[in-house]
Amino acid sequence: MADGKLTLPLVDVPPTKKDKESPDYCIYHKATRHPTRDYWTLKSIFKKKVVANELKFNDIGNHDLGLSQATRLEVTKALINISEVHHTKAVEAKEYVPRRIQEDYGAITFSEADRAYPFPHNRPLFVTAYINDAEFERAFLDGGASINIITTDTFAKAGIPESRMVRQPITVTGFGGEKKVTKGHVVVDLAVDEIRSATKFHVIKVDTNYHMILGRAWMHRYGAIPSSYYQCMKAKLRKHTVTINASEKPFGVEEAHYSDAVLFTELSTDEIPRTGKVARVKLPK
Repeated sequence: MADGKLTLPLVDVPPTKKDKESPDYCIYHKATRHPTRDYWTLKSIFKKKVVANELKFNDIGNHDLGLSQATRLEVTKALINISEVHHTKAVEAKEYVPRRIQEDYGAITFSEADRAYPFPHNRPLFVTAYINDAEFERAFLDGGASINIITTDTFAKAGIPESRMVRQPITVTGFGGEKKVTKGHVVVDLAVDEIRSATKFHVIKVDTNYHMILGRAWMHRYGAIPSSYYQCMKAKLRKHTVTINASEKPFGVEEAHYSDAVLFTELSTDEIPRTGKVARVKLPK
């Protein structure tokens, strides 16, 4: 109003206390025609001044607007819901949102609600993967590996023809500097939960407790963040965050000799049907 962009109208009848308390009260018109937020001319002026960086706001400390913690939580939920429902318009308004808030909104985070087990554990993170519709419950997520690795046993169980392997061996270095030469590489149709894509694996002959290693080559493709503590992985897929939980029973009874099997409280087993009744044996007194 000071720069003449907006002039308050003359009011013949001053608003009453009841008028001012009405949700339809307009501060500009001083009447109950519509809420102040719906006054298009005022919103247009404010928008132009925000874009031109002409508006200065007083610092209000922690910026909680005097709201209680519960109210701020409800307001935050409402804003997120509006952003999801009106995604297109929210993207158009992105230029008015501070960069720090934009980064926080797209961040992958973990909370106690993601924890698969309420007790302390030392379990590695295995997820379930599918190759040619064959299930493998020990796909090990390893941020220390730069490539994806598949064992020769997994290669055979997936039913991949030997002719598909490209015979270009490379030398890989494992823990403790141990070097091994791969047999070659192959591109397969890999599915991990709803993430499905053609994935390159280097084939290696080794007796180990995993079926395959998904290294940085796969994880960085989807911005995947694994957490052995929470026993899940989160990744970005089509601008949405997906959560992939760990395999519940990655080891069978016949695989109990593997070192990591002892970290899992239960082993996967199929119930063996009984062929007869249980005989009662009378114990001597």
